[in-house]
Amino acid sequence: SDLNAGADQNVCYGNIANIGSSLSTGQSFSWEPTGLIDGSTTFKTARTKAMTSTVEFTLTAKTLFPLECTASDKVIVTVIPNPIAFSVTADKTEYCEEDDITDNIVRLEETETDVYYAIFKNGIKLDAFPWRQGDGSAMEWDGLESGIYTVRARKGNQSPYCTTTMNDTVTIVRKPSPTATITLNNTIACPGDTANIKVEFTGTPPYLFKMEINGEERDYVSNTNEYNFTHNLSGASEFKITEINADGCLVNYNIGDEPILNIAIDEVADFDIVMTPDREKFCPGDVVTLSVVHNNPNSTYLWSTTETTRSIEVRYDANFELRVRTK
Repeated sequence: SDLNAGADQNVCYGNIANIGSSLSTGQSFSWEPTGLIDGSTTFKTARTKAMTSTVEFTLTAKTLFPLECTASDKVIVTVIPNPIAFSVTADKTEYCEEDDITDNIVRLEETETDVYYAIFKNGIKLDAFPWRQGDGSAMEWDGLESGIYTVRARKGNQSPYCTTTMNDTVTIVRKPSPTATITLNNTIACPGDTANIKVEFTGTPPYLFKMEINGEERDYVSNTNEYNFTHNLSGASEFKITEINADGCLVNYNIGDEPILNIAIDEVADFDIVMTPDREKFCPGDVVTLSVVHNNPNSTYLWSTTETTRSIEVRYDANFELRVRTK
């Protein structure tokens, strides 16, 4: 019979091989060793189980008519070891927005001299980094942006290659620079009022920040993106953030660039009450005019007589009170 067990072939460790030829002739067939054949061992062609070592397979064919004849052919399946899986590491995996990314390094701790390596970001090979042959020492890739990085290795000069994904992955995170805004949550009218103030952050908490209140700087901590506090006002006030440290990302503001809140207060100016006529003694039935001397147009007035004008007429020999409010 015409018998063909197929051409010798190489497979990667753990792969299967298809052996035999459909052109073989004969009335019955058998493969040896049978324990390494996946499925029937009595066909012209066969598929091996996962290969872990090099094996020589034998195909035997028989004819019973017109003469009993036996023929055999052999095929060698050579197993190529996969690349060794070494560890992938990084010195630092979190970076701030303003940091120099040339320091973003992913490192393969060891290489093989007959193996080529490439780095992949989020499962896609980076065009900026071609396959590189190992030399037995570590291999590095730098200047990497945020992403999940793996390293793959391949052995062989042409496809199909024997490939292995190296142990571990490296996740690089670029944290944004923190920012802050300060706002006033309530209406302020007079000295002595309490200001409800909110500081809102963007970035990565916790936030360690410095804030000046009327020129006096103090340290504060916020574990969330919002920080609320109250401040009793004795007059016009200024709140200014000079520095933010958000999970290691530091921003020092230049003078004039700081997040700032100014609260202006219309203080009640000094005022006088004048009496017309202005004399020490009055006669029964005399009428006196009391007038407020006050220059703030935003002020309102309330006398103890319930009148709200700047001037009122009253009888002598009595006490009067006045409240002045500035809006």
